[in-house]
Amino acid sequence: MRSDFVPILSLLRERRGFAASAYRPDMLQRRMEQRLARLGCPDGLAYLKILEADPAENDRLLNALTINVSGFFRDALAFEGLGQVILPRLVADKAATPGASLRIWSAGCACGEEPYSVAMLVADLLQRTEGKPAVSIFGTDIDGDALAQAQEGLYDTQSLEEARFGVVKRHFRPLGERFAVNPEIRAMVCFSAHDLFDPSHLFPVESIFGHFDLVLCRNVLIYIKPERQGEIFDRLTRALAPGGTLMLGRAEGLPPSHQGGFASAVPFANIHRKL
Repeated sequence: MRSDFVPILSLLRERRGFAASAYRPDMLQRRMEQRLARLGCPDGLAYLKILEADPAENDRLLNALTINVSGFFRDALAFEGLGQVILPRLVADKAATPGASLRIWSAGCACGEEPYSVAMLVADLLQRTEGKPAVSIFGTDIDGDALAQAQEGLYDTQSLEEARFGVVKRHFRPLGERFAVNPEIRAMVCFSAHDLFDPSHLFPVESIFGHFDLVLCRNVLIYIKPERQGEIFDRLTRALAPGGTLMLGRAEGLPPSHQGGFASAVPFANIHRKL
């Protein structure tokens, strides 16, 4: 890590609670260099003065450091496993239990494509289910700009590249050159800010309590130092209901410390069941 970037990260931790020590230094440095280049700053010391004088730039930098690329039904094979194996069982179980509700958390949801994708799968299943259990889907991220876009529910064609035609036809409406998520799908998802390293909150405040049937935490851990990933898995494990399902990104895996607490739920996808 460049020495002139250290005070910047210290300021960001002080003002925004950003746990920079948990993230991969090369990723943080690359994104800070990109931010400096965009503003035309010669070095970190000059940028530090901007941060000290402009609180809004603190938020812009935080968003730049935590931005993730996403898309609807990203990793089609994994979503097939979710839609064909996991969600049908969960919906059927909840429908057969009076008063039961289906609780899902998308941690690190970026601009909302992931929780909306899950909501679309659930909505299609409910159309074929006699009982209609209550459904609560929570999407959280540390990036305020990404959450604002998620709540807007408006996306470019590029975000839909892995979505099937029938899904787009059922759950989106064209709006100029973009696509808007239909209101009934938007109503299924609650978005809020949440930091996975926040010691005061193990799960989204809006969810009231954990006990999630399904937690998706995909393409988040790849930015976290291996020695700090166990902290996140501790939180995710506690947030899951007994027998709950954890879905990770394609390039991610359970750390050795947590492998004994999970079993594979879908052999060809990175989906695990809490034991």
